[in-house]
Amino acid sequence: MKPVKDWFARLVKSDGIIGNGHFMVRYEDLPAIFRYWDNTYVFNTKRCIGLSLGNDPLSVVVLIYFIYKKINGYISSEILADKFPAFCDQILTLPDHLKEWRPDQLQLQLHDNPGWKTLKPGRAIKEFSGMILSSSGTTGKAKYIYFKHEDLLRNALNVVDRFGFSRGQRLFITVPVTHMFGLGVGVLPAVLASANIFLTGKANIIKFLEGHSVFTPHFTLVSPALCRMAITLKKKVHSRSLYISAGERLDTRSYEAFEDQFGELVNLYGSSELGAIATSPEGDNNKKERWEGALTPLQGIDIQLDKRYGEILCHHPASFTAYLDEEGCRMERSEWHLTKDVGKDCEANAFKVSGRIDHCVNRSGFLISLDEIESKLKGLFPEISGLIVFERPGDQNSGAEIIAVYEKSDAGGPSEEEIKLRSGKNLNKHLVPDAVYLVPEIKKLSSGKPDRNYMKQHITELAG
Repeated sequence: MKPVKDWFARLVKSDGIIGNGHFMVRYEDLPAIFRYWDNTYVFNTKRCIGLSLGNDPLSVVVLIYFIYKKINGYISSEILADKFPAFCDQILTLPDHLKEWRPDQLQLQLHDNPGWKTLKPGRAIKEFSGMILSSSGTTGKAKYIYFKHEDLLRNALNVVDRFGFSRGQRLFITVPVTHMFGLGVGVLPAVLASANIFLTGKANIIKFLEGHSVFTPHFTLVSPALCRMAITLKKKVHSRSLYISAGERLDTRSYEAFEDQFGELVNLYGSSELGAIATSPEGDNNKKERWEGALTPLQGIDIQLDKRYGEILCHHPASFTAYLDEEGCRMERSEWHLTKDVGKDCEANAFKVSGRIDHCVNRSGFLISLDEIESKLKGLFPEISGLIVFERPGDQNSGAEIIAVYEKSDAGGPSEEEIKLRSGKNLNKHLVPDAVYLVPEIKKLSSGKPDRNYMKQHITELAG
């Protein structure tokens, strides 16, 4: 995978912009902004600055500044600003209101991190030069993921090559830029290609449609949840955008409906540790493979399946360097990354993801992916906003029982009996839930993912 050279010089010579409908900054203005920050602030590059960022142009400019200047930064969202790890000595926040985009208006606010003082002598980060992201996974326990600046850029350049981003094109980002999908597939590839960036802070259907109307993007980054929301509009939107989603894969019915209403949707498989790993194929001739979840690795990335459990193993030449603990001490990684996803081989070097390895259960002799059941149920009931599936012990003959939990909707929605009836008619017998519960709300982790352990322990009282 080739190194990235002279990217900032190319960027500032382009006529591209970063905007959100309220404020806009031109790439050609970045040198003046950076000179002002150089003369106003002193960043200790041997330590780490916690970045409290949102989905706005100034946050993206800060990210570009830290990567270009090779300043150590821990990337976090505004809503998590009070939970910075101890290895950050300072926290950087942005002004609440901007009157205009003059350099002297772009005041960065630095605060001491109380957690830094709890570090034992000699425990601060050593030999560190890069950016840190966090991933809570499904347990809620934070993992701090350290990338060298250069590897982040090399990782992003692979995305540029895969999708063909180029100067003058427009990229619409509806997902958080503080997560690897928004940063490594959105912001950084657009910057390397000198493409225009348009952001929305709230990923709702109104902002989604407004952004398309105003920005007319060539590429749009979307979440599966936003795709399902868009399908419920039951209207066709004429757009030339290629849509890119990441995370859970849409079920075949929802995938087909979205493409019919909006346009081609590419599913991207990746992780916080590795960035983009593989994508579904494009083109009308590949619709069936795309809808059914076939994935092809990006250039230079190798995939293997563990022979015992089918776990997906990945070798990426521009992946993360190490995990860090709360105090910044390294926990080295292996050469081949264990994704904790179960996969299966397809034709022509392709593969499919069946689900998380810890979300698979034995049911009547079948190894069942709970993620696959969730996806199929979401396709059957697009009108339901929240849904999770988990297992609980069953008898010795049938194995684990499958439990489906839905969030109640203010607009009504199907009853528990209707859900059971429709599931029984449309799903294979071993995929049908044994019990269905409707609850007022599905508890979430700080990452926004469902807190499965809490829901499993308290489902009876919550549904009562």
